[in-house]
Amino acid sequence: MDMTLVTGANGFVGSHLVSALLAEGSRVRCLVRRTSDLRWIRGLPVEFASGELSDRASLLRAVRGVNRIFHLAGVTRANSRESYFRANARGTENLLSAVSEAAPGIAKFVYISSLAAAGPSRTGAPVREDMEPEPVSWYGMSKLEAEKNCLSYSDRLPVSILRPPPVYGPRDTDFLIYFKLIARRINPALGWGSRYASLVYVDDLIQACLAAGGHPDSRGRIFFVVSDECVSYSDLASAIAHAMGKRAFTLRVPFAALTVAAACQEMVSRWTRKPSLLSLQKVKELRERSWVCSGERIRTMLGCRPRFSSLAGIPGTVAWYRREDWI
Repeated sequence: MDMTLVTGANGFVGSHLVSALLAEGSRVRCLVRRTSDLRWIRGLPVEFASGELSDRASLLRAVRGVNRIFHLAGVTRANSRESYFRANARGTENLLSAVSEAAPGIAKFVYISSLAAAGPSRTGAPVREDMEPEPVSWYGMSKLEAEKNCLSYSDRLPVSILRPPPVYGPRDTDFLIYFKLIARRINPALGWGSRYASLVYVDDLIQACLAAGGHPDSRGRIFFVVSDECVSYSDLASAIAHAMGKRAFTLRVPFAALTVAAACQEMVSRWTRKPSLLSLQKVKELRERSWVCSGERIRTMLGCRPRFSSLAGIPGTVAWYRREDWI
C-alpha cells in the first residue's frame, strides 16, 4: 500500500486531511516537530516522523518510501519578515530538494498555499489564477515565494498548488476570537463601508486536496479552493449570531485604533517571543475591502465542486465549539 506524507499534520487543516486519507485507505506518515501538540492525531493509526523544514536530514528520512506528499507546514504568524520567509519559502524549498533527491518518483506533491499569495481584488471581481499576484503582507509574500519554488520543480516533480481563502470549521483557532466576541453579543465592524471575503469550509478544502492529489491534470497548476459565493463581513456575523441564538451589537472599530492595538501587541510579542494574532501586517490585510477569488478552474479541470456554501458550515462549527467548551 502506498504511503502518503503530510507535513503540518497536527494542525487544523492537516489533522482533518489525515483523517480523510485514513478513511480512503491510505497509509499516512505525519511530519511533526518534537514539540508539536498531537491532540488531534494522537491515537490514529499513523506513522510519525520527527523533523523540521530547516533540518535536511530529517526531511530526507521523512520522504523516503512515500508516494504522495501534502505540504501544509508553515507559519501564519511571525514576528519578522525573515521568520515568514524562513518557514514558508525556504522551508518549502528544503522539502522539494529532499523529495527530488530521495523520492523523485512520487505520484503527486500538493502544496497548500493561500489567497494571501495572490492578494486582494482591486476591482471587487473575484481574483483568478492567471492574474498577476499582488500580496500585501509578509505572509502573502512568503507564500508566493513558496509557490514559485514549487513551480520551479514542476519539470521534475508532479507539483500542484491549492490557494484557499480563510478556512473555518471544527478545530480552527483563528476564527475562534470572532465567534467568542459574537457569543458576547459584540460584532466588531472594521472601518467604514462594506467588506467582502471568500471563505471555504474545511471539509471542502480536504476534498480539494484529495482531488488534486489524485488527478493527473493538476500538475504544474494553481487552483483557488473556495465556496461558490463571497460574503460580506456583516453576513458572516449575522450567520454566526443566528447559529448561536444571539443578537450581536455592532461595534465600529476605526483602523487607527486597530493599528495602535496591533503595535502594542507587537511590543508584547517581541518581549514574549510569541507571535500575536493581531499585528501590523495583519492590519494591512484587514484594510483591504475585497478578498474574493474564483473557483472556476478547479471545478472545470478537476471536477471539484464545494459541497458547502460559504456560511453553511457555521452551525456545525458553533456546535463543535460548544461541545469542546471553546465558546
